[in-house]
Amino acid sequence: SMAAGEYVSVHGQRDAENAAIEKEEIANQESFNQQISLVKVFLIKDDISKELAQRAASEMMKTKPIETAVRVKHGFNISDKINPYHAALASFISFPIGATLPMLAILMVNRSYKVASTYFGVLLALIITGYLAARIGNNDRKKGITRNVLSGLFTMTATYLIGRLLHK
Repeated sequence: SMAAGEYVSVHGQRDAENAAIEKEEIANQESFNQQISLVKVFLIKDDISKELAQRAASEMMKTKPIETAVRVKHGFNISDKINPYHAALASFISFPIGATLPMLAILMVNRSYKVASTYFGVLLALIITGYLAARIGNNDRKKGITRNVLSGLFTMTATYLIGRLLHK
């Protein structure tokens, strides 16, 4: 279910990317000169002089009009579109790996150490799953691990504290 949810979520983002590409294709067909002007405006906002922005916009739009319009106006590269299958696979692998270590920590440790061992088990699982997800998605491994560990420990701690408050 986690993999399916991830697939649906990322596929929705990919659909939005495809819609942006289609929108720019139509805009380029209907008003190419206006597209060049819009790209120029975006370049000027990035602190490029008006003259250089005009030359750059004209040249980029002549060689790669769709790629340029999408990158400048929508903020992504057509060649780097996200892949819902990678996201689903990462989630499919991450969930059982991420659940196994904490479950073992809970089942195999004395009651007085369960919270600490569970935190340690979760930390290891977050490191492993962050690495695997980054590797599958061809992303930076350190950033993937850091993001996974920080968000996972934060949400686990928040959940634990809420549980403690409600338990008393």
